[in-house]
Amino acid sequence: MDSQDYVLIDFENVQPKNLEPLRATNHLIKVFLGSNQSKLATGFVELLLPFGQRVELIRIEGTGRNALDFHIAYFLGRLVCEAREATFHVFSRDTGFDPLIRYLRKQGIRCDRIASITDVAPANVAAKLPPLGEQIEKIKTNLLKRPASRPRTSKTLKSSINALFAKKLSVEQQESLVAELVSRGVLSEQNGKITYASAAS
Repeated sequence: MDSQDYVLIDFENVQPKNLEPLRATNHLIKVFLGSNQSKLATGFVELLLPFGQRVELIRIEGTGRNALDFHIAYFLGRLVCEAREATFHVFSRDTGFDPLIRYLRKQGIRCDRIASITDVAPANVAAKLPPLGEQIEKIKTNLLKRPASRPRTSKTLKSSINALFAKKLSVEQQESLVAELVSRGVLSEQNGKITYASAAS
């Protein structure tokens, strides 16, 4: 029997528009809702319906900075104790999860943070894409090697990133990686124009 795997969605941080890639997997989906998120959009509910009992909605208690993140960390630790052989994906653009995830990986736990649901799709397993953190480091290394020829527009940056991964990335993955680079302060994007941080110059 295949091991049970998990996707933990930080719904305060990201609101998925597509869960279709997970239908061909065995993942259980945990959706973490902030205490003030009292209503779910009809479109998102329709995305969840096909998964039936594979979905659990978890509304956190109380408010405060990082309150939802602490709940996710608690559930992640509990799930690791219950199913150490499972794979865990934290769906969030919040880089605050990264130190915990790095620690878990050092303990032999298969865990990563994803910025797109397609990162756990079977097609991407076949393509042998590295975890999100490794993808970002590969892109940063590539950009540092060519300071004079870095992409200056969002369009050329996404094309460059796709080429770096043998053109195996979907449009959503390309956009998610650019958003992740912005989130990590590697670059900024405004009106389709890319500006690089001084540390990446």
